[in-house]
Amino acid sequence: MWSGYIFVYIIDNEMWKMFKLNIKKLNLVYDVFLNNESGYVKYKGFVDTGNNSKYLKTNKPIFYASKKHNLKLSNKKEVYILANTVNGKIHMKGYEFNNVIIKNNNDIKVIDAVICFTDDEIKNKLGCDMIINYEIYEELLGGIYI
Repeated sequence: MWSGYIFVYIIDNEMWKMFKLNIKKLNLVYDVFLNNESGYVKYKGFVDTGNNSKYLKTNKPIFYASKKHNLKLSNKKEVYILANTVNGKIHMKGYEFNNVIIKNNNDIKVIDAVICFTDDEIKNKLGCDMIINYEIYEELLGGIYI
């Protein structure tokens, strides 16, 4: 009986190590292009494993981004979102974007998404200015299922 528990423990422990070794931070960084009035504005997006946010009315994934001066929102549909955060419930304004391009090396995906722009600039050690929904990584970009 104990041998069964030991076997499960070893397999579980080794699988977790393999998962952590195979998912590197650079594998979670993608170029994201938002369509603008006169072309596309480029972002560097980071997949956040804790971001599974979706706009419930349309089931579109929600991304969070720093607002760039060359991004025009006048022709985008505004949506209002109630989100649960560690600090409580907050109301956010987002914008529906069609044909969002997500690119990593030779892999290119085109999706529709809701983008919420933050008042604070998004920064991390990888130079990213956008947080990408984790489900996009799983479903469209061939990520790892947990």
